[in-house]
This record gives sequence, structure tokens and C-alpha cells, in this order.
Amino acid sequence: MKSLNIKLIVIIFIAIQSSISMYSASIKQSPPVMTAPGNALAFDGVNDMVDLGNSASVRLTQGTIEAWIKTPNAGDSYRGIVVKQWAYALFMCDNELVAYSWDGSNNVSTGVYLNDNKWHHVALSFNAGVANGSSIYIDGVKKRTFTYNINHQGVGLGIGNGSTDTKIQIFNGSIDEVRIWNVARTESQINSTMYNELAGNESGLLAYYNFNQGTAGGDNSSISTITDLSSNALHGTLSNFSKTGSLSNFVESYAMVVPVPTAATNIGAYSFTANWTAPLIGTVNSYKLDVSTSANFDSFVSGYNGLDCSTNLTQTINGLTSGITYYYRVRTEKTSVTGSGGSVGEPVIVNTLSMPRIITNVVTKLSSTSISTGGFIASDGGFAITERGICWSTSSNPTTDDNKVTNASGTDAFYCTVSGLIENTRYYVRAYAINSLGTAYGNEKIFFSGLNIQTSVISVSSNLRASSGGFISAPDGTLITERGVCWSTSAS
Repeated sequence: MKSLNIKLIVIIFIAIQSSISMYSASIKQSPPVMTAPGNALAFDGVNDMVDLGNSASVRLTQGTIEAWIKTPNAGDSYRGIVVKQWAYALFMCDNELVAYSWDGSNNVSTGVYLNDNKWHHVALSFNAGVANGSSIYIDGVKKRTFTYNINHQGVGLGIGNGSTDTKIQIFNGSIDEVRIWNVARTESQINSTMYNELAGNESGLLAYYNFNQGTAGGDNSSISTITDLSSNALHGTLSNFSKTGSLSNFVESYAMVVPVPTAATNIGAYSFTANWTAPLIGTVNSYKLDVSTSANFDSFVSGYNGLDCSTNLTQTINGLTSGITYYYRVRTEKTSVTGSGGSVGEPVIVNTLSMPRIITNVVTKLSSTSISTGGFIASDGGFAITERGICWSTSSNPTTDDNKVTNASGTDAFYCTVSGLIENTRYYVRAYAINSLGTAYGNEKIFFSGLNIQTSVISVSSNLRASSGGFISAPDGTLITERGVCWSTSAS
């Protein structure tokens, strides 16, 4: 009896164990949950690549490819970012971001080089065969619009290489947040999602890879597949990655951790306040601020090349020059990935305030002792005009300390009359305008008071001929540029 009971228990245990084994085999393995931006994938520039296959769904004639990239030097010639050879592609070519068209036109250049070892967002939105239906974007800013054509769809889609077939043109650097869409996205659509992770169920999303797998810089030798987080399960195959250390492996990402600069405030003649908003994701240990008089930041205002602003979202910029155009941009900094924080594509433009700019009008002679002239205020310098008018003197460069006539205030064109001049005298006149920064003067005009001419007696001769002339009375040094007589059958 005891023997029968033992056999029954063994049979039940075996059945239960078999059921557990079959159940556990059906569980889907998902990437671990990481705090954004999580990990990126570092490519060695030699033979690392990700193969996404060539299913019918990736044979696009209309779509968008996006990625965040970081490289100190992507490598010589072409290095693939997201490429479907003979169809659609984003490359680095000698560190310049380009699209490539296999219809014979080859490079679609941007003129922008991205080998600064900072994170940048790149995108190609394409609609094959449509005139000017495709565009390249860098950091959310459209850099070029063009006509794009596709040759054929015979080669698969890959990340970090120029061809999944010949396995060439390997990217050197890190790639994160690869998104493949089956719609040509607009600039506003790209900007609306580029600074945060996706849910995976967005309309038009074909494949999404955030690389949040494994351990950054750790032993990831057990991972052979990159997970597609969309519902289409277009998982990628890792090839040739060492999967250990800081190269050819999963690494810490700092993609998408980008502050957005906002309009400057407190703008004065010699200072302004730069402002920005915090990134949507990521850790910020400090913000770095650049200020330049060049939109390309070819040079920097002294003291404002990567100025450490701690974790503040504003910074007062001092020691500037009035009436100058300045540009500022800001990036994030994190100790563990120092120097890799990116910035948005377009800097903020700030015009410091200045004295007015004014133009002197033409002088009109009213009589031998009076004239009319005025001015046009081209710019108030950012301050209210408190006084305007004309000033004159018998010496060059007259000021308001000499003689002046005022004409209220405002920025419209104005005219003034000057009377009581001395006949046969050379005068100099300038328009002026005053704001809180000081007095500005327009261009100088020269005129002569009392310039008189008397017509000589007319002498009539035979054959319908007559002669006459004139006598000019003018101050010494007066330059007469033309003289003569005029006539008509009507008076004056």
C-alpha cells in the first residue's frame, strides 16, 4: 500500500514540473526599465552593425528616419547612421551629415559637421519622386529640402553601417533613439517628439529602438538582439560587438537631455538676461552657456564660452556693447558623461539697445535768410525718443550746444524751419534725436544763405536771336556746379 502512494506522488510531481516548464517558455523577454535616456549603442567604426532585415514593411517610398548621434570623428568618407542601401539613408561623410540618393545625384549635402562629440538629433523625411518632397533636419531645424528618388529595395535596413549586404562604412560613435516611420513627418512633428522617449504606439511608427538593454559598459555578451519597442517586432541583430567595456557595447546615453532657450529679458545697452527651460528628461548637474556675436559661434564673448550656470535657468550677461546683435545657446552637463550635452538647433538672437539712428533730410531754401530741413529716425535704439530736431552752425559737425530747433518727439519723419540766418554765409546742419542713452546725429548737410543771382539785360539781335546771362553773388569758396539761362513762352 505504501509503495502505491509513493508512485502516485512521483507522477503528480513530474506532471506539475512539466507544466511549469512549458509555461515559463512562453514568457516574452522585455528590455529592463531604465530612467531616460538610459543606454545608447557605441559602434567601433570597424565592423559593428545592426541588421534590421528587409521585410516588406521597411521597403518604404515615403517615410522618416530619425536618430540621436554622438561622435568625435565618425570616420573617413561615408559612415552609415540609418541606411537602407539603394533606397533611403542618412550618412556622415567626412563628418558632414548627408542624405544619399542612389539615382545618380549621390550626396544631398547639409554643410553641417557634427564631429564635436556632443549629442545631435538627425532626421530624413522623404517622399520619393515628389518634387521638393524630402527634407533633412539637424537638431530639429530644417537644413535642406530636395527631390529624392529610390533606386531599388533589394538590400535590408541597418543601423551604424552603409550596407547590411557588404557590411561596409561602419559608424564610429554612439547612436540612440532610432525611429522609423512610414509617413513623411513635418518639422513640427519631429520637434514634438525628439526630446523624449516614445510610447511605441504612435501613429505611423514602424520601428523604435531606444537601446535600453544590458548594463552600460558592462558584460552584455548574452545580448544578441536589439528590441523593437513598436508593435511590429522588427527586432535587430547585433553583429561583431564586443559587448564589454566603453566601446562596441551598450553605454550610458545623454541624448535628448536638451534645455530649450527662451527669449531674453531685461535687454539693455550693455547687458541682457538669458533664459531657458529644463529638459524633459535626464539628470542635469549644471548648464553651460555660450554667447557670441556670430550665429555659428565661431568666436565667443569673453567669459561666455561654456559659462557654468549651475542648475539655474537664467543668467545675466554683462559687459556687452550697445547696438550689437548677440546669440546665445545653452547645453546640459552631467558628470558621468561630461561634455556630451547637446543644444537646440537655433540660438536665441538678442539686439542690445543703443542710441538712435537718424538721417538728415535735404535742405530746402525758403529765402536768403531761412531754410527748411528735418530728419528721419531709422531706429529709436530700443528706447523712447525724448527730443528731436535740427542743429546748425558755421562750423562743421554742429551739436545741440550750437543752434537748434526742436520738433517734439516720436519716430516719424519731421521738418523744421530755421530763420534769421546771415546772408552769404556757409552753414552746416544735422538732424538729431535723443533717447535715454544719449544724443545721436544724422549726416551733415552744407548750404549757403543768400546765394543770389541777377539776370542780365536781354539783347535781341536779328535772325530771331537773343542773348542774356546773369550775375551770381555768393560767399567766398562757394562751388557753383552749373549756371546758364532758361526760357519759355510762359512766365516764371
